[in-house]
Amino acid sequence: MSNGSPELPVGQRVAHPEMGSGVFISSEPGGYARIFFQNLGERRVPLSSLQRALTWDEQVILEIRPATREALRALWLALEAERLPLLESAATLTAAKVDLLPHQIVLTYRIANSSPRRFLIADGVGLGKTIEIAMILRELPSTTG
Repeated sequence: MSNGSPELPVGQRVAHPEMGSGVFISSEPGGYARIFFQNLGERRVPLSSLQRALTWDEQVILEIRPATREALRALWLALEAERLPLLESAATLTAAKVDLLPHQIVLTYRIANSSPRRFLIADGVGLGKTIEIAMILRELPSTTG
């Protein structure tokens, strides 16, 4: 292997630069290994061309980045949307063939449950104002009594 350790346990997930990911089967004389590749089947490759594949946990840890203000806001909105009680027509909203964004759910909840209802909806371009309005109009009959 490229890290200098030829010892691989049977079943170890490995990565090859050309053949992709696979599973170590056995060592062979001359510095070769038998690997079962997901898309290619069993192949004989040089041990020096292999790297131990990262586990899912290791991949997640490698992708950790410092939080940005935008990422924290998106997280907050997602958590707020998750905590909101289901509205009467939530099943209708979730069954729509539209991907709802957390801020749209939060806005709909706030407007539907506020009194008096005087809001200006002014999201940026492409953030789904039309979808927000449709959701609000759908919810208003269920909250007015």
